[in-house]
Amino acid sequence: MNTNLNRTWKVMSWNVRGINSRLKWDSIRDKVIDSACDVICFQETKKENMDLAFIKNVCPASFDLFEFLPSVGASGGLLVAWKSSVFKGDLVFTNNYAISIKF
Repeated sequence: MNTNLNRTWKVMSWNVRGINSRLKWDSIRDKVIDSACDVICFQETKKENMDLAFIKNVCPASFDLFEFLPSVGASGGLLVAWKSSVFKGDLVFTNNYAISIKF
């Protein structure tokens, strides 16, 4: 029996227009906290590299799993992060333009 069928998850999707600036990190994290979301999807991160240490700058500590696509130059970049305490996510598909996660 799958008990997840009765659960509602909150997903935040946001064109952040770049997250390299430390000046944005607190505001982004505050909005993620305020939303009480379980999954975040950030577009236009404009970030070439991403690791869990960086994720902690823009998300609460409960967001501990993620997948990302790097930016190309000064454009693009995707980040999908979620809480492993809520559910498991597996990468299903990725290309230069999209990430697909099965939850």
